[in-house]
Parts: sequence; structure tokens; C-alpha cells
Amino acid sequence: MKNPLKIFISRDAMWGDELAVRIGAEARDGKIAVMQPAEFLVTEEPIETRPAFRFTRDDAQRFMDELWNVGIRPSEGTGSAGQLAATQAHLRDMQKLVFEVLKP
Repeated sequence: MKNPLKIFISRDAMWGDELAVRIGAEARDGKIAVMQPAEFLVTEEPIETRPAFRFTRDDAQRFMDELWNVGIRPSEGTGSAGQLAATQAHLRDMQKLVFEVLKP
């Protein structure tokens, strides 16, 4: 799709800890495209299939941002972008203190 996906994720109290994901986009002629629930195909043997859906990098970023908004964080890694920004700001403050105020 040429138009960016609209991604909405919410915690659905009805389903306990599960998240409800809704995806839509603008379609041609001003209409709206809405993704319907996916279905699983049960087979005895693995089969080759088409992707369930495709994301652009920007769509994937919007998806990640929505997950973040409902409290989902990466299971691995150290710190977050906010923590890194705070650390960088602190480092700038310390550099200013050392090189401008104390003047070694």
C-alpha cells in the first residue's frame, strides 16, 4: 500500500492479557481499507505460503510505537531511548562543568 498503515493496539479487558491489534489504511477513491482477522490453516505437512501481511519500515516503526504505548518493552537490551537521552544530557552537563566552569 502506498498510504501509511494506521495501527491501533489496545489491551482488551475481555481477553485478559491479550492485545487487540487493528490495522487499516486509506484505499483508492477515499475509501478505507480495514484488515480482517487472519485465519490459520492446519496441515499435516509444512507448506509454502504468502506472507500474512507486509510492513514497510515506517509501518513497522508505527507498530513498535503502538506496542510501546500499551506498555510492551523489548525483552532484551539495556535501557531505553529515554534513558540513553538522559545519560547523554548528564554527560553534556558534566563536560560543561569540567571544561567551562572548572577549566582544567
